[in-house]
Amino acid sequence: MVRAGTARSPARVSATPVRSPAPVRSEDHPRPIVGPPAGRLGGSAEPAELIVFLLSDRASFVAGSYHLVDGG
Repeated sequence: MVRAGTARSPARVSATPVRSPAPVRSEDHPRPIVGPPAGRLGGSAEPAELIVFLLSDRASFVAGSYHLVDGG
């Protein structure tokens, strides 16, 4: 059996550690900046875990789904 479909739809993920983010100036962002609902950026392994699951036999009953990997 061959399964095909959209594997993932990730949000921003942190692929490399951020040492010091650029300063945020209030004049550049007139509205409040809200972070991801999970309270952190996801790691690159998190979307990969979904792909591994979808390619496994454990996902044999998954069909026609759209998976968001976005932390909420």
